Amino acid sequence: MNRLRYVLLAAVSVVCTAVMGQGKSITERIYWFDGDYASSASLGASVDISSLAVGMHSFTIWVKDSEGVWSSPVTRFFVVSAMPDVASEVAERECWLDGNIAGRTTLGPSEAIVDLGELGQGMHSFSMRVKDDVGVWSAPVTKFFLIETMPDVASEVSARECWLDGNIAGRTTLGPSEAIVDLGELGKGLHSFTMRVKDDVGVWSAPVTKFFLIETMPDVASEVAEREYWLDGDFAGRSTLGASEAIIDLGEQLPGMHSFTMRVRDDVNVWSAPVTKYFIIDNVTEEATEVAEREYWLDGDFANRTPLGTSEAVIDLGELGKGMHSFTMRLKNDVGVWSSPVTKYFFIAPIDETQAVTLTQYAYWFDDDITRVQNGPLEAASGIIPVSIKHLDEGRHALKWTVGDSHGHWSAAAVDSFDVVHLPLTEMKFDLAERTFEYSAEDIEPEPTIIDGDETLVRDEDYEILYADNRNAGTATMNVRGLGFYKDSIQTDFTITKAPLTVKADDKVKEQGEENPELTFTIEGWKGNDDESVLGALPVATTTATADSPAGMYDILINGGEALNYTFIYVSGVLTIEEQVGIDDVSDDSADDEWYTLAGQKLDRKPTKAGIYIHNGRKVLVK
Repeated sequence: MNRLRYVLLAAVSVVCTAVMGQGKSITERIYWFDGDYASSASLGASVDISSLAVGMHSFTIWVKDSEGVWSSPVTRFFVVSAMPDVASEVAERECWLDGNIAGRTTLGPSEAIVDLGELGQGMHSFSMRVKDDVGVWSAPVTKFFLIETMPDVASEVSARECWLDGNIAGRTTLGPSEAIVDLGELGKGLHSFTMRVKDDVGVWSAPVTKFFLIETMPDVASEVAEREYWLDGDFAGRSTLGASEAIIDLGEQLPGMHSFTMRVRDDVNVWSAPVTKYFIIDNVTEEATEVAEREYWLDGDFANRTPLGTSEAVIDLGELGKGMHSFTMRLKNDVGVWSSPVTKYFFIAPIDETQAVTLTQYAYWFDDDITRVQNGPLEAASGIIPVSIKHLDEGRHALKWTVGDSHGHWSAAAVDSFDVVHLPLTEMKFDLAERTFEYSAEDIEPEPTIIDGDETLVRDEDYEILYADNRNAGTATMNVRGLGFYKDSIQTDFTITKAPLTVKADDKVKEQGEENPELTFTIEGWKGNDDESVLGALPVATTTATADSPAGMYDILINGGEALNYTFIYVSGVLTIEEQVGIDDVSDDSADDEWYTLAGQKLDRKPTKAGIYIHNGRKVLVK
């Protein structure tokens, strides 16, 4: 009960002190519980909370001063607990190290010394709970401490560990990159998430703990269905916003501090916890147009702030010691209103002044994309650092760069902004030297020449090419699209002509009166692995000779045939019809080279006139 009185008195004290500090007196005070302004009452010497149920409650007070002006409401939260008895003293204490509650030690109620001699270097936790004289244990209180040696100065995070609900013994290693922590096995209720990080010299940071609530949800929400807001704690006078963007009229609010509170309801009808932001309405009748003055201070020393004026200035940090520092600045506009202060933190690393310091390396990146940091030695750069910006999209970008010294220390990052404008590819000189190609049974991909001023563009760096219909005979398409500094595209056509195939009729021989032999032909000029299977229709060999045709020589003609990618060149053959003779076989074992006509006349040498003869007992054709 004493704790509750303290909470309520603290709320009253905050408001009253603020009013009286302005030389005014309080004429009226009203209060209400749990946002129920409709049940507000005047505040007397005491507040009756006997009707409140066990659990969390809020107490809000509102006061009016001697000039009739009401303050902003001030709210404090407190818990009403059910206590069977009232404790009067501590009866016992227990402590344990590193979450090992099973190995806890009883300390008793008096002062004690805890031996930490067996603990190794690194982060540890000390937990203690006390039991009162009515047998009730308090909630454990945990403090973290570090046993360390510091041989070096850390420069980056090398590992992370996290644990849930104070269970440091069950901690999980996350590594330095982004990670997802599985909360699937946690039950409904309040939980804690604790994380610590280790730097590259093996030193763990102090743990940071955040609390969160797991609730049982009948359904899964997918969108915001409604929003409510109220000003200055007036929950009873709250307004509905709906789910879309809205403008809130603050025209009736008096100058001074105010609060804006909002909560949202999802599509399964669950309201979120309220979120409150505070703002000030200045008594300003003019509109600011420019910065009139700047002030800064170091390490939170507001009393020793320094004016900067409005022009560029250099700030001397020479007297600051090594370690972490803060730099804070605020601005005043031309109607006399100061901005909120903005604070940035920086680190001054220790330097061994006995050794010379030289700049040895550089690193740069664009637009906070630290996954694409480029770095190298300054010696190789000869004072000029080459920067490639071809991968950047068109628009405004920031170049951030830093340099490192011979001690391994890096400077603070400097920032320069610039605009990237991509050039239309259509404005470049474009030339395709050859536009007609013969079918080759392969994809045909001609290369254009694209020139920007004196520079010839490079494929897959400045542009890319997409081809279509570029294998078979016909019209093919080339689409050249800009990359890097170049945008837009150029589309042009080129022609693939049919390749020639030579179809030659094979020569044939038969005797007079015989049926024609099968007429065949040979095809030459195939491309790649093509063969007769790619033809739509085969050519045909024909002759005018028949079984009744007299002896003689007849043409074998080729015609017809269909092909997607080929034209045909026809070469005729000869069908020779021989006269029938009475000599079927002439053989003479003593003769090595005997020639006869078909009529049976023996010749003294090989004939020189073309025709059909009998040579060594066999019919032969002499051409």
